Amino acid sequence: MDPAMPLYARTLFERLEDGRTVPPVRMDPVQLSASILANLSAVFNARQGSCMTRPDYGLPDFNDALIKGPESMPVIARAIKAQIDRFEPRLVQVLVRPDHDPHNPLSLRFQISARLRGQDGERIGFETTLSDDGFVRVKR
Repeated sequence: MDPAMPLYARTLFERLEDGRTVPPVRMDPVQLSASILANLSAVFNARQGSCMTRPDYGLPDFNDALIKGPESMPVIARAIKAQIDRFEPRLVQVLVRPDHDPHNPLSLRFQISARLRGQDGERIGFETTLSDDGFVRVKR
């Protein structure tokens, strides 16, 4: 970009870079996974329609699904994946699969696996459980 060009004609990133190449950033894996975990927990515990600027933010109300139990798991898995694809750009190649608990057959548990964008494709996984009170627990 031409440095003689007026500032108002250049984008913010063009002004910040000012023609320099920026080396790729590699975050500490522990901090990165904690940040992603916190974001997923926030997204999954929000209900669609509760954010006025993004009505698609959050999971739909799954009260009916909780009553149906395990037969509703494919629908919930697709909703979880859609939220990750929309609101967690640090994860790519996301897979969400139902995880049946033999000790608690009515449990709605899912395994999330993905690759970290920009972290040499490192794999990361989370376990997500929908409780009967509607709260979604996410853990590594």
